[in-house]
Amino acid sequence: MASLNCNRRISEQEDHDFIEPDWSGLQPELVELILSKLSIINLIRCQAVCYAWCSAVKTISSSGFSPWLLVRDDDAAASFCFFIAEENYFLKIKKHESVGKHDWCIGSSNGWLVLLDERWDPYLVNPFSQVRIQLPSFTWLHPYVVKYLKPANNSLFKKVILLSNPSQDKNNYAVAVTYWNMHRRKLCFCKNGDRDWTDIDGNLEDYSDIVCHNDMLYAIAKDCSIEAWDCRGPRPIKRLSMKPLLESRQQSGMEKFIDSRYYKIKDNYYLVESSGKLLIVVRKTYYLLDPKNRVEAQQLNLPNRMLYFDVYELDFKEESWVLVESIGDRVLFLGKSHSMSMSAAAKSYPGCEEGDSIHFTSEYRMNGHCEVGVFSLGRRTVRPYTLKVRRPPLWITPNTR
Repeated sequence: MASLNCNRRISEQEDHDFIEPDWSGLQPELVELILSKLSIINLIRCQAVCYAWCSAVKTISSSGFSPWLLVRDDDAAASFCFFIAEENYFLKIKKHESVGKHDWCIGSSNGWLVLLDERWDPYLVNPFSQVRIQLPSFTWLHPYVVKYLKPANNSLFKKVILLSNPSQDKNNYAVAVTYWNMHRRKLCFCKNGDRDWTDIDGNLEDYSDIVCHNDMLYAIAKDCSIEAWDCRGPRPIKRLSMKPLLESRQQSGMEKFIDSRYYKIKDNYYLVESSGKLLIVVRKTYYLLDPKNRVEAQQLNLPNRMLYFDVYELDFKEESWVLVESIGDRVLFLGKSHSMSMSAAAKSYPGCEEGDSIHFTSEYRMNGHCEVGVFSLGRRTVRPYTLKVRRPPLWITPNTR
């Protein structure tokens, strides 16, 4: 019996030694220190542990993570599907109960998605914090569009961006949209508390892109004209309107060959704020159409399609777009989403180790899939992603607030 009692006491001691610790009872300072060492994926998982951990996660800045890609092939599912390039990994996050399975994403900005429900009513949702913010209805939409078309089957919306971030103040946010009104592409915006969208009556014929720079909304047209609007008051006020000259660049021998034998389709223009500067990125696409040139192109190991990017900085004083040969350690992310710039030198940006480069997505399909890749400005080469999607993905920076 003694031995049995001894064994029982040892078992009790062992049970005592292996009692599972109460992690939820850690001091907030310790929790934040531990969480600050985790990846964004594990941060999101930690939000589900308890209320205290969820609060701690929201106090940690998530601006140090490189963007993910929202893979929109999964739009009819119960989860958002993301592709994390640096880990070559797909992650699914369950949609908030207020997000319909067939609601369509038309843009992303500062960690938020802009979606349309089946009635074409827009709203913001943060897929990481599960916060939803309803936006005013698009009253300018034609009744035929609302009744007969589905949000997934249209190209009315070119770009949607946040002018102020609701993650910092849920009572202070503003959204700007470029949309097609059957005649030309126009601008509108709304702020917290607005019951309707406010049209911005600019003079440009067709807006190609928009970006927020120095608390102002900048818009660019196909001819590289620029407008800047202050949207912080009750009505938008135009602060700038000019048509800067675009500096020409001396082509390399290979580019001269391409220009003489390839057919160039219309250029795409992207505005991006980078290190306090306003940049325009011009995307040039060439196709080899003449069969006579294909043999020569094959001998040079050139494809039937070529892609190049040029970067220019706006010189406000001289009113000109000045060619930038290199963007140094900066990494740009371009596409249908809000364009972004990050530093490859900052160790907090995993997946952005190669500076002087442009990560891009395309709205057009190549061999049945939308193109996603990285362009090196120094080498003038393109490296495609391993990702294959049928619909244009969107860049989004994880934001747990």
